[in-house]
Amino acid sequence: KYEKKEVLLSILRSLKISISDQNMSEADLVNKVRDGLKYRYLVVVDDVWEGEHWDNLKGAFPDNNNGSRVIITTRDVRVAQYVSPKCEPYQLRFMKLQEAEELLRMKVFEENKCPEELKPNERLILEKCNGLPLAIVVTGGILKANPKDANWWKDVLDEVPPLVDKKKVERIDRYIRLSYDNLHHEVKPCFLYLGVFPENLEIQVWKVLQDRKSTRLNSSHKRSS
Repeated sequence: KYEKKEVLLSILRSLKISISDQNMSEADLVNKVRDGLKYRYLVVVDDVWEGEHWDNLKGAFPDNNNGSRVIITTRDVRVAQYVSPKCEPYQLRFMKLQEAEELLRMKVFEENKCPEELKPNERLILEKCNGLPLAIVVTGGILKANPKDANWWKDVLDEVPPLVDKKKVERIDRYIRLSYDNLHHEVKPCFLYLGVFPENLEIQVWKVLQDRKSTRLNSSHKRSS
């Protein structure tokens, strides 16, 4: 979910600019960002989903003819074309086999090495991931639970669905769930609880503690009644 104010605040945090009034208007935050970017800058606006989001935000980035640049990343080529119609979008390619092997091994073993007995399953797993970095990283996280157990690698191989075809990236909800299913049972409620906070929001510790206290009180009240 796009939140203009949160994006502006995150930029100011990156610029080490403190905000004394957290209730500042969006217009004031825009001016503060522009002041912070008065010298040459490079800004990456990651994962833009709608062209109108960029329209709503671009006023915060001054064009001072000093070589400054803004890079937009998006999963939708139409958004890229909308944001910069005069510039052909740069299409990221899928990883080559050697790159995919290195990424998986670094995730699982923290070095670019794989035991010989695991290499057959490694190759089959990477074929299913088909060079998609997200799929490789998620798979590595699952394999890391039992990194040298051949039976575990076989189980993971059987569970990994083919995620990528030659035309598009399929939905990977089921695949991401594999990571959740392999969490320790005590960690799963913590993971789900954090789902109440919006994506990319900085979570304040006092807020988490306050909500936990409230949850305990409500639970005690139900038991007593």
